[in-house]
Amino acid sequence: LDGEYADMQARMPRFFLHVEEVNERLNKHVHKQGYEYCYSYRRFLPTEKKRAIHENLVRQYEGFVKETIGVVAVCKLVIDPLPVLLSDEEVANRLPDMLTEPYSPGFMEKYLGEEFVREFKTTRRYEECWKDIMKKPRLNDAVYNIKQWYHFDRGNVDQVLDQIEQLNYHERLVVLLAMFSNKIARVYFHDGLLMYFTDVKSNNVDFSLSSEDFKKIRLGESRRNNPFKGSLLSVFSSYDNHAFFVEHDVPFEDNEWNELCAMVDKYNQSVVQIVQQLQLQKTNETQTGK
Repeated sequence: LDGEYADMQARMPRFFLHVEEVNERLNKHVHKQGYEYCYSYRRFLPTEKKRAIHENLVRQYEGFVKETIGVVAVCKLVIDPLPVLLSDEEVANRLPDMLTEPYSPGFMEKYLGEEFVREFKTTRRYEECWKDIMKKPRLNDAVYNIKQWYHFDRGNVDQVLDQIEQLNYHERLVVLLAMFSNKIARVYFHDGLLMYFTDVKSNNVDFSLSSEDFKKIRLGESRRNNPFKGSLLSVFSSYDNHAFFVEHDVPFEDNEWNELCAMVDKYNQSVVQIVQQLQLQKTNETQTGK
């Protein structure tokens, strides 16, 4: 990190000089450097003068707080340039589902300034990250919404199919289920820890989830049309024998249920075949390497 910090200092000297000047002014107050910054008793000063002194102190304090927020934001950028990178749509659409939140345009304008952002984008760390990210495919809006917001709109299925290779097992399964039945509103994996929405509305407006609720249904006798918070929940098995749940308001009829189960089984079988092929390939590569 020392190298990254030194590179930033070299590429944006005006910013660091400004921070040093602010630090010196702040020290005058914090360490009481100089007569005018010592504690004083203002009881006998005229009211207007006291008000002016008070207002000036408040302005200085607010200014120091603003500068401090900016410095903290820059310290984070030394470690991780993603808050600025993700503010660029070209980057964000290539990096969905990130824990890092981007700095908003308003935040950057207020606490960093246009000049700093422009100079920061010339740093070695930023440019290296940018080049690596640009190698990733740019997701269209429909696929990005699935991966970032866990939401699939059936009206955008053509866009999804254009980049279907970008979806993982869970995401592809959600698309298959939603396109198979217009009853399906949500799909839950890992006892509710992972949840996807579709464009179908649900009667369930309670967003508080407990793994115990899913466990009871998973271990119950019925796998179809189980009452669940004003809606219904049906249980399926994934390719690795873990349960996942489909939420729907309208019950599944016998024929529909059988067709749905057959579709899920066929999908799971195809995934198992791919996993076996990958394992075989890995084994062969390991043996060849030895």
